[in-house]
This record gives sequence, structure tokens and C-alpha cells, in this order.
Amino acid sequence: MPAPAQLSLFSNDSLRILSSAGFVAGMKAAMRRIVDASGKSRGQVVDAMNEVVRATGKGLCKGSKNISLSTLEKWLADEDRGQMPDVWGLHVLMLATGNRLQPLETWLALFDCAILDDVGRKKLEFAELELKRESEDARRRNLKKELMGKL
Repeated sequence: MPAPAQLSLFSNDSLRILSSAGFVAGMKAAMRRIVDASGKSRGQVVDAMNEVVRATGKGLCKGSKNISLSTLEKWLADEDRGQMPDVWGLHVLMLATGNRLQPLETWLALFDCAILDDVGRKKLEFAELELKRESEDARRRNLKKELMGKL
């Protein structure tokens, strides 16, 4: 069996792995920011999360339909490792705090991606239309030059 190939330090995979090194710390910091900015105490955030859980009937923790304050504290602990919520837990936390973007922005930044709101999407569409128009104008000018040379 051949030995596994060593990744180049500068390959796309290596750069993605290196940029992901602080993922857990970054996500925990983003979660702390949305909890702090929510205007709710951590206990109130837990209550709001448990309301979401009750409304959906889908629990957050093994063997329990509710999340405890100690679990939320572990999720928010200032450690690079440690307990992280699953995607459903992150979703419930974002609903409970009213902030649906910050953790996702942190996650997407690892892939050089960002979230576009409605205004951002309209600006992007406008830019695409402008680029298309400029390309069409250039093609029109070239055709005109060709036609003018044949007259």
C-alpha cells in the first residue's frame, strides 16, 4: 500500500485547513457576541431556546428536550476546543437571540464567501447588468467599425 501523499503547504486544501484552525474559537466568539448583543441574559436566552425546542418538538441534547444554562455556558466558553452545538443547536441559538447572520458569516468567511442581504443582491444584479451592457456596447462598436470599413 503506497504511503499517503504529503500535502503541499501552499495547496488549496492546505490553505483551507490552515484557515480553519481557529474555527471553533471563531464560532464560539460569534455565538458570544450574538448572545451579548441580544439584550437578554443567558438565562433568558436558554428560556427562548427552550421555547423554540418546545414549539418544534425536536430536542437539543441527548436524552433531554431542554437545554440547560450549563450547556449554553459550555457552548460559549472561551476555549478553542470544547463543546459546540450541532447545526440544529446553532439554528435554535440564532432564533433565540434574533441574530441570524453573525455565526454564518464567521463560518462562510473560511470559504471566502459572504452573505448578501436584499440590497446586496440588488447591487450584485445591477453590477452584472452593467458588465453585460458594457460587453454588448463593445461588441456593437466592433461590429460598427467592421461595417463602416466595408461601406
